[in-house]
Amino acid sequence: ATAREEDLRRVVYRQLKPPAMWRLTPAAALARLDGIDRRMVILSGSVREVARRFPNNLNSSVGVALAGLGLDATELELVADPALSETAHELEIEAGAGKVMLSVGGREVAPDGDPADYTTSSLIRIVHRRRAPVKI
Repeated sequence: ATAREEDLRRVVYRQLKPPAMWRLTPAAALARLDGIDRRMVILSGSVREVARRFPNNLNSSVGVALAGLGLDATELELVADPALSETAHELEIEAGAGKVMLSVGGREVAPDGDPADYTTSSLIRIVHRRRAPVKI
C-alpha cells in the first residue's frame, strides 16, 4: 500500500508450495507433480484469472492485490518447489522508490493441512487496528 503512493508500477506475488501440497488443489490437473525435481511455475496470470481456477487457495494473493494494483494488474505465480517443506510467499514490487523483493516462509504443514497463519494473523491485526486509538 505504501508503494502505491510512490508510483507503483508492477507487483508479482508468488505462492510457493512443495509439490505434495499442490496435489490436493486444481494444480494436479495442470502439471505432473510427481516428476518435479526443481522449482517450477505451475500457473501464472493476473490474480483475478488465477483465483477463478483456485478459489480456495489464494486469500493472500487477493489481499496483496487489493493493497496495491488491484486484481487485474497484480501478477500471480503458483510455484511448486521440491526443496520446500512449507508454504512460502514472495512479493516482487517495482515502484518509484525502486525494486523490493520480500520473501516470507511459513510453517511445516501436512499436505492436507491448512497453512492459514498469515490470513488469520492479518485479520486479527485489522480488528486490533480498527479498535486502537489514533496516536500522533
